[in-house]
Amino acid sequence: EALVPIRTELSVLVARAADGAMVTLPVQQNQHRDGILAVTQVPPHHVELSTCEQVDAMARQLASSMGYVGVLCVEFFVLADGLVLANEMAPRPHNSGHPSLDACDLSQFELQLRTLVGWPLVQPRLHSPTVMINLMGDLWFARGPGVDAVEPDWPAVLALPGVHLHLYGKAEPRPARKMGHLTVTAPSADAARDVATRALALLGLPPIADPVSA
Repeated sequence: EALVPIRTELSVLVARAADGAMVTLPVQQNQHRDGILAVTQVPPHHVELSTCEQVDAMARQLASSMGYVGVLCVEFFVLADGLVLANEMAPRPHNSGHPSLDACDLSQFELQLRTLVGWPLVQPRLHSPTVMINLMGDLWFARGPGVDAVEPDWPAVLALPGVHLHLYGKAEPRPARKMGHLTVTAPSADAARDVATRALALLGLPPIADPVSA
């Protein structure tokens, strides 16, 4: 595989029923650190509407061509010249779809259930722009290696407006282990990014990176 100049990564969650009916969640924009998803923004920041429409159509076409039933995540690279490449697929609900729990009227998990039991598929609606922050086990060891794990200061983060904390109930935090996520919802995308930036600072995490300039 050739090295390509990636401007940003987008993902699409498509739900397809056995009768061919399909709906998609709003397009997600993903930022990774050390090969692990760190931040997801919906709607994407500084990404053209035409590009979002293109990846949505490509994900639908892929699910249809395979006769897929269930929720499917398709990840795309948007290159510096605007070319869109499909990167990989996950045949299940996906980490980048977690913002739908708080920001959409139908989550990826309800869509999965509907496809499997034959309930009607309704196009999900994004009622709040959102930013999701993955919470890795490294946060519990902020004081340094070899020191006992310490719970992050969740009350300080939850004091911010529109912050929702989801912890996965894992008994032992470990570096690079996904322990949960924060979802920030707000009336506007800029407001969601602002609160997310404040939450990242409180947690000692790097700020959100903008897409690479075309």
